[in-house]
Amino acid sequence: MEILILICSILSILISLPAIVLAVYTLIEIKAFQRSTHKVEFMPIPNPKASDNREFLEGFSPDTGEDFII
Repeated sequence: MEILILICSILSILISLPAIVLAVYTLIEIKAFQRSTHKVEFMPIPNPKASDNREFLEGFSPDTGEDFII
């Protein structure tokens, strides 16, 4: 029984060390992200003209899913 406890203890230490390193790295990244001066802005996309929209839609293949017969 002591051997099982010893093996489980060693495995838990070996697994927890990379987890601690990963947690510290994540914490540093989160703090750096919070201090960042970059800002995300959403810009509206203008509606295309009717002729441009038609040309855009012609590039897609037609929906052939309704033609499938079982």
